[in-house]
Amino acid sequence: MVENVGEVARQVPTLIERDVTISLFREGPQTGTQTGTEIRIENGTCIYPDDGASVYKVGISIEETFPEALGGTPPLTYTLSGQPPSLSFDPGTRILSGTPTAADAQGPCGKTYTVIYKATDSLGSSSSLPFLVRIVP
Repeated sequence: MVENVGEVARQVPTLIERDVTISLFREGPQTGTQTGTEIRIENGTCIYPDDGASVYKVGISIEETFPEALGGTPPLTYTLSGQPPSLSFDPGTRILSGTPTAADAQGPCGKTYTVIYKATDSLGSSSSLPFLVRIVP
């Protein structure tokens, strides 16, 4: 299933198209929600919410390629904001890379970041894709 999670309300692409200039898509099954991201400790065990976050471990390097946007008036530019400080985004390749640090985790159970991936076309139209990144010790 591919779900449009751009700037306009979420919709499945097989529905009637809305006035969307640029669309970003997340592929695969959609699980969890982006609310209730509280991490808690019960009896010495970290309890994580079922929020669909991408989970990365401190000290393990990552390299993730983000999807190319559809539509818009070329050229498109890409930005990423809200990511953990140790991870960097290359807008030319759409790759997020780096090695999460203990400072990114900020505690015994880690930290969840709300990251915004945004595509903007040459006329200034844009679409954003929010998602969660969790860094764990």
